[in-house]
Parts: sequence; C-alpha cells; structure tokens
Amino acid sequence: MIGPTGDYGIKDLVSGISNSIGYVQLHYAIENPLPYGDVQSATGGFVRAAESSVMAAALSAVPDNFRGSIESEPGQGVYPISSFSWFIVPVKMKDLSEAKAMADFLRWMLKDGQTSVDARHYVKLPPSVVDKAMQEISRIP
Repeated sequence: MIGPTGDYGIKDLVSGISNSIGYVQLHYAIENPLPYGDVQSATGGFVRAAESSVMAAALSAVPDNFRGSIESEPGQGVYPISSFSWFIVPVKMKDLSEAKAMADFLRWMLKDGQTSVDARHYVKLPPSVVDKAMQEISRIP
C-alpha cells in the first residue's frame, strides 16, 4: 500500500499515476484547481462537494458527545464524505490560567473565528453545533 502524507502528497501521487483518483480536502481542491466529481450519497443520488452539501451533512446529525461522524448521513443533497475537525480538550486542567485561555480561544473560534472560514473555503459550523460546543466549553473552569 502506498501512503502519501497530506493533501500535497495525495495530489503528487495521483498526478503521477494514470487513471487514478484520490481524496483531498475540498478547500485544497478549490485552491489548487483540481478536478473533482460527485460522490454517491446514502440516498443513492450523486452529490458534489460544496458549501451547501457539506452544511447539509453538518445539519443532519451532530453527535451528542461530539464523538461521532457525519459521514454517510441520509438526506437529499448531503455530501457523504463530510467531516468535522475535532479538538480534544481536557475539562479539568491543573493551571487555571491555561484553562481560561483555552476556553477563551475556543469561544473565539466558534464565534468571531467563524468569519475567516469563507476565505479558506471551509464551511461555517451550523448554529446548532456552535450552541452544543459552547455548552461543553462552559464546563471548563
């Protein structure tokens, strides 16, 4: 098995092998004008990766404990290989100033930080996800 690293590695590997396909993040495909096609969804239709289809996946199911996946969610127009980016953050930290800094950063990321995702071709988190995440952040002292 060949194991390239990251989007750059996948792009380089696939471009050197005739009739091959690979998977890179949507933002990378857009920023490096790479061709990409539609993917068959759980409902049987074919869906193209776009802000709307990734958002549809994010809206379809948010795991209560944030330890799940949103891939292959059912629904019309849901991109089947969508994913969240995850942070693992301890609720209890020994250094209270570090805990406060972490909580402040996470709050910024979920609110003001969302304004910068469009320029990088990422999808904003739906309000339902932001609300759940803010509830979890409130557990950090």
